[in-house]
Amino acid sequence: MVGKRDYGEKQWGLGSILLLFLLCTVGLVSMTLEGVQQQCVDKNISILHHGTDRVSNYFTRIQGVLLTAADPDEPTWVNQGTLHRLQKLGIDYPEIISISIADEEGSVIYSTYHHLMSYSLNTEKYFHKAMNSTRPGISDLYTKLGNRALAVYVPLMKAGKVVGLIQAVVDPYLLNNLLADLIRDREHTFLGITDTNGVIIAFSHPQYIGTSLTRLESIQMALQGKNAAITETSVLEKDWRLVVTRPLADNQGAVILSQPARAVYSPVVAVLRYEIPAVLLWVLLIIVLIYRKVLQASHREVDLMALQAEKANAVAEIAASVAHEVRNPLTGIRGFMQLLSSRTKDPKAHEYGKLIVEEVDRVEVIIGEFLSLAKPHSMRRTKCSLTGILRSVYLLASGRGIYNGVDIEFIETESIGMMADGAQLKQAFLNLCTNSIQAMPNGGKLTIAVKREGTRAFVLIQDTGIGIRPEHIPRLGERFFTTKDDGSGLGLAVVYRVIEDNHRGKIEVKSVINQGTTFRIWLPLE
Repeated sequence: MVGKRDYGEKQWGLGSILLLFLLCTVGLVSMTLEGVQQQCVDKNISILHHGTDRVSNYFTRIQGVLLTAADPDEPTWVNQGTLHRLQKLGIDYPEIISISIADEEGSVIYSTYHHLMSYSLNTEKYFHKAMNSTRPGISDLYTKLGNRALAVYVPLMKAGKVVGLIQAVVDPYLLNNLLADLIRDREHTFLGITDTNGVIIAFSHPQYIGTSLTRLESIQMALQGKNAAITETSVLEKDWRLVVTRPLADNQGAVILSQPARAVYSPVVAVLRYEIPAVLLWVLLIIVLIYRKVLQASHREVDLMALQAEKANAVAEIAASVAHEVRNPLTGIRGFMQLLSSRTKDPKAHEYGKLIVEEVDRVEVIIGEFLSLAKPHSMRRTKCSLTGILRSVYLLASGRGIYNGVDIEFIETESIGMMADGAQLKQAFLNLCTNSIQAMPNGGKLTIAVKREGTRAFVLIQDTGIGIRPEHIPRLGERFFTTKDDGSGLGLAVVYRVIEDNHRGKIEVKSVINQGTTFRIWLPLE
């Protein structure tokens, strides 16, 4: 036995070392993967920041030129200097389609695109936004004369009041050069700008201009002024992508960078290709050791069960012998005590005699419970009525309940028959009812109910007593465990053995302190 124990300890020691190595390997792999993944995300975020700065600077430059193009004294009036500055702006920024000046009513006073001279901007949402703000801005993508366009505008001020608007209409398809070079070496990577509705207004791949990206969680976050880096399904090519977004200044839209997940995580896959076999090898070694240990433990468990069976038989024989020897003098003590009490007229002697008889009866009950646990009982399964057993328990409990002021209710829906040891079930249910009555020293209500649930019978025993602490509930049914000062800890042990071991039933306990305890019991009917 000593040699086997030393061998087992050596196995556990080796297993612990292997487990430690496995945890270290897994930790190393995890840190490596997280590091590689974070590098990919950080690189995309860096590109996005460059793109955001470039876009913001681009629109800021146009807005600055527009602001200096207008006459400060008469901002809605076009003079020769204004015309010269506007023409130079169109030359410096070839993607600008037209430049227009409108008054506070939205009427176009001047436009480099003559078809707009009779046009009113009053129907455009961004015009009203500009009239109510002193800040430059960018319009959402719109369609004008059959073409998609984007307006970069600056409100015109005079005496602290907005009196008009100067705008440059930009062709979004010519803005791709603003972004494409940032991702030139990154295959299937998209970089673009959306308006405040999540619609693409400029993109490294112009064919997607006008597409709505509002379904993407990352875009929704950016339009709310938050940065995001989320792996989600692409709207454009229906593949799985890492999407990084960042809001534009003043929440005028968002900049988005998306890259296929396979490209982002390809370095991770390369790392896994070399590190996973090492992890699997450690796992295999640990599985072998665990299997051998479990096999050894199962053999030891069989030996232990055999030893426990021998002990149980020995305890049963001793218990039967001791119980027989103890019961004989107890019977004599009880009888002579009753005889002495009946022959004396001293009230104190009567009271002491009554107490002695009660204590003798309690010792008898404890001996009986001890015997029922120590001595293996042969099951006498017969066809019996579960409803009848509970009705009998109800009648017995009612007598005890009257003394404690407990109101007992029995609820039955139908007669339920089953193959069982009726005497054992009666003892178990009576033990539960007795415990419930003892838990209500100041009175209360005890409910006993039985009904059929499919192929099982359901029994409810519920009281309104002092309850059981949550930490004690898992120990219910443990031999000699009790929370009562005068308890033996055997009553519930008998209940659990009869219900769960002998009748393959199930017991569920719920209790609330000072509100009561509920025992739910299921018994198979087949």
